[in-house]
Amino acid sequence: MKYKALLMPIDIGCVTVKNRVAMAPINNSNQIDRTTGMINQRVVDFYVDRARGGAGLIVTGVFKVENNVEKCINIKEGLYKWAVFSRKSLPYFTEMANQIHSFGGKLFIQLSAGPGRVTPPDVVTSGVTPVSASDNSCFYVPGVKCRALETDEVAKIVAAFGEMAKLIRMVGIDGIEVHGHEGYLIDQFTTEIWNRRTDKYGGDLRGRLTFPIEILEAIKTNAGKDFPVTYRMGARHFISNSETKTTLIKEDVELGRGLEESIEMAKILTEKGYDALSIDTGCYESLQWAHPPGYFPHGFSLEFASKIKENVGKPVMLAGRMGNPDIAEEAVTKGKVDIIALGRDLMADSDWTNKVLKNDTAQIRPCIGCHEGCINRPSLSGAMLSCSVNPGCGRETEHPILPTSARKTILVAGGGVAGMECARIATARGHKVILFEKSDRLGGHLIEAAVPDFKKDIWWLLQWYIKQLKDNKVQVELSTEVDLGLINNLMPDAVIVATGSIPCIPPIKGLIGSKAVNCCELLRGKKKAEGRIVVIGGGLEGCETALWLAMKGKNVTVVEMLQDVCLGTYRANRIMLRELMQRWGIKVRLGVKAEEVTDSRVLLSGDKEERSFIEYDTLILATGMKSDNRLQRTTAGVCGEIYSIGDCSAPRKIHDAIWEGWNLGRLI
Repeated sequence: MKYKALLMPIDIGCVTVKNRVAMAPINNSNQIDRTTGMINQRVVDFYVDRARGGAGLIVTGVFKVENNVEKCINIKEGLYKWAVFSRKSLPYFTEMANQIHSFGGKLFIQLSAGPGRVTPPDVVTSGVTPVSASDNSCFYVPGVKCRALETDEVAKIVAAFGEMAKLIRMVGIDGIEVHGHEGYLIDQFTTEIWNRRTDKYGGDLRGRLTFPIEILEAIKTNAGKDFPVTYRMGARHFISNSETKTTLIKEDVELGRGLEESIEMAKILTEKGYDALSIDTGCYESLQWAHPPGYFPHGFSLEFASKIKENVGKPVMLAGRMGNPDIAEEAVTKGKVDIIALGRDLMADSDWTNKVLKNDTAQIRPCIGCHEGCINRPSLSGAMLSCSVNPGCGRETEHPILPTSARKTILVAGGGVAGMECARIATARGHKVILFEKSDRLGGHLIEAAVPDFKKDIWWLLQWYIKQLKDNKVQVELSTEVDLGLINNLMPDAVIVATGSIPCIPPIKGLIGSKAVNCCELLRGKKKAEGRIVVIGGGLEGCETALWLAMKGKNVTVVEMLQDVCLGTYRANRIMLRELMQRWGIKVRLGVKAEEVTDSRVLLSGDKEERSFIEYDTLILATGMKSDNRLQRTTAGVCGEIYSIGDCSAPRKIHDAIWEGWNLGRLI
């Protein structure tokens, strides 16, 4: 067996976990009932599905222990922003524990004192004054000062942990994780820059650790000395004055907690009785470390966790881009960590653990680090927690993939991600699907998106789709363009148009007939970029292409008419991409528009500067895509059912293409 280390059981206190894979805590605020803060069947199904998939330990998302001292509710709308652990949810927690136990898994509940200075902005603007260890500025609304908690208020929160612990053990839950990470309220007490108290909860490191130590004592007193309690902490905050602090820069001056202090903190906490540590990195000031985008290499924080493990005698878990099975196995084999904690990876594929243990890793659907389904979409629209590559995540029993009652012959025109996903799901339901792709390769725009080394997760996703179509025996016809003649000859019951998009050519004087190339041509190797390179367009496509070229030693300038780059992407991804661009010497011109192109210069104009020229040897267009809807326009009335999905409807993100393919494949 290849992955022996991940299969080995491990003890956390008095609880034996069957393997070394844990479900890392995921923010579940968009799964709860927002009017009560309580969980529902959707939450139960979500966690049980990860236990069914083989994870030995399930750690839930965060639950506040009380909502009176530290309020986290939008007063104007009456909506809870964080889940609250309460007696009202006990029937659901009982069911969750029972079902997880039936798969041999263990269940830990993550408890928190609350967000403190990082209270959601709509809560603050609704009239709630956030609290903190000291009178810190509110992160989201800097003009608002937090109220420093009184000593007796801290004691009330400690007591609430004890009260909740008694309930938690009563319903059969196996342990508690105390959330002391990411700059939330407990972390604010333990960190010097946020804690300027003069009572017993302040002072030196041991004084600042009084809060989590009293929480531990309250839990053990109420739930029993043998009841496992783990502590989640960041190895480094990565709060720095440096403008560039991403991807393993070590020389930055740490303004938050650095690794050496975290090692000392870990020693104290485990000596005081915490049964294990769950290690992560970052905080809200360094969001890319706390929610690492795909630009980070897998296993990027192993060295931090291993340093902590060297200094403590309790099990150490590590979360953060650990979804590569080989890296996970090696980390446990070499003793760098004891348990691998996977969050987004188990959202992308709840069967990750079983597939690894069966050495069937080619079947794992990879997380691509986009944050669209798990954070961006829920944050912007209030939608429920889910996953871009796995639309069934978060609604496991609400939208099942059921066998069709009426088998159809379905023609799918286009082998991009929307077409492949639709073909995959429709075939799994029992339809006869024929997928036509006009080029000689499946993948559509995934092909060029997967080219840069920092986008290998996209390459793995493409390989997964190709294998899925093959394993499910989907009939695929390459180098075949769908037209009316083919449709009339085949006479399908339904036609699904998934013909994707093509690059836009903006109305810039002199552009037509120039030697400009687009990103698709460049990334596919059809064109080359040499000398001084100018990229017109600072969206995700333009910036990632610029970074790819700069990492090859090229001289690159990005020109963007808006006041920032990569707008529309999740904040952590945008922050990290901008920092990488800065590190690799990419020059960025914001707020300027390309007005005219000659053979060697681009004329720029903007509101804040006079017209200027920028010289180039290679001009690259990253000015967006437009729908390739020619087939869609000509197929009206050809057969009874015609649908359009993906970019041919409107150019958007991978998330949108997969979701449209999944929905149609599930319902047709």
